[in-house]
Amino acid sequence: MSNLEENTNEEEKIQESFNKSHINLVFIGHVDAGKSTIAGHIMVLSGKIEKRVLEKFEKEAKQKNRESWKYAFVMDLTDYEREKGKTEEVGKAYFETENRRFTILDAPGHGSFVPNMIGGAAQADVGILIISSRKGEFETGFNKGGQTREHAMLSKIMGIEDLIVVVNKIDDKTVNYSEKRYLKIKQKIRPFLKRLGYDVENRVKFCAISGFTGEGIKIPLDQKKCPWYTGKTLLEELDNLNPPKDLSGESTRMTIIDKYRASGVIAYGKVVSGKLTMNESYLLMPLNRKVTITGMTNQDYPVEEVRSNENAKVKLKGVEDDEFKVGYVLSSIKNPVPVGKRFLAQVNLIQHESIICPGYQAVMHLHSATIECTLSKFLAVVNVKKQSVIEKNPKFMKQHQTVVVKISVPVPICLDIYKNNKQLGIFTLRTMGKTIAIGRVTHIF
Repeated sequence: MSNLEENTNEEEKIQESFNKSHINLVFIGHVDAGKSTIAGHIMVLSGKIEKRVLEKFEKEAKQKNRESWKYAFVMDLTDYEREKGKTEEVGKAYFETENRRFTILDAPGHGSFVPNMIGGAAQADVGILIISSRKGEFETGFNKGGQTREHAMLSKIMGIEDLIVVVNKIDDKTVNYSEKRYLKIKQKIRPFLKRLGYDVENRVKFCAISGFTGEGIKIPLDQKKCPWYTGKTLLEELDNLNPPKDLSGESTRMTIIDKYRASGVIAYGKVVSGKLTMNESYLLMPLNRKVTITGMTNQDYPVEEVRSNENAKVKLKGVEDDEFKVGYVLSSIKNPVPVGKRFLAQVNLIQHESIICPGYQAVMHLHSATIECTLSKFLAVVNVKKQSVIEKNPKFMKQHQTVVVKISVPVPICLDIYKNNKQLGIFTLRTMGKTIAIGRVTHIF
């Protein structure tokens, strides 16, 4: 076969791949549940990792006396992550099934890196909640303060409605493919997810796997070992997912998740709505700077257009890399993203030991932006279900209340009213390493 024919075949494969619907998956769960191992094993089983590369990872893992980490090394790239076996940053990888194309966002499970996990969830369409079935590990993650609980809650807050609960380590000697253990975990997780607001009957799926051996990921669990399990494999569940709503016809909004200089100024982000086109000009907000896209890739392939729900790296002309930040938004010139320093929001205080008074300060996570904010004025305590006011101008707010709050930030930020753009209008408030509140933007000054 000639080089020309090989190139033509490769281009056809790439085009066929891009014709598939794209879904962003965020892998969440308690530390050591097996998120990176499962993500890495999926990459291997999908043919995205060459045998020689896996052999290299296996050798490195053996040298560290951690042979079981070889698949995790596919996702965990830094020396610290490989030495400690803990994910810090959100790892990214791409694979596809027969009907779908996916981006994996491998979120850190350690409580110290929850802000990074929030960033991953903000980019995702579907959550993959990894739970270790090993005796003691499930309990640690699910008990109060465990990341199983917080990750599931934060994912719901950030707008994720579809969840696949992966009961991992089903082969562990403390589990031994036990149906009783699987059902115990399922019976505890389902009501918890329902309380968080997930539609557990229609939009939450469960599957049992071994992330290390690969059982249940692509090839079904051995019926001799596990005759009770009749569910789908993980890849089958993924292939059956409904893609997110196509918002390509709306005004363009790409949230900036990362930026750097590499033969020009490069911005990486998710197209929340609208689409990006090569050689077109957009506004970089809140800088209000007109920039032009002179290069663009999707999953590292050069493309002419990127539609909503896709991720892109864009080369920008008209701005320097030190002039903008993560959390900025590339938007339509005719209808730019709203910008403000003050706004109203319905804030639900989900956990706080004491009351909160006007002037309270917290860290706000809004799409890919992280900024300190002040809850400057409380306008009303409301009943969200009845859409009624319980109390006007309260002097404080307490746990489980929903209050209309005037919020201010020190510099202009990109945001939108929740009913107009969910991903740009929902946020979390954190302080002292804990998520204390969720909010939805209702008015921008």
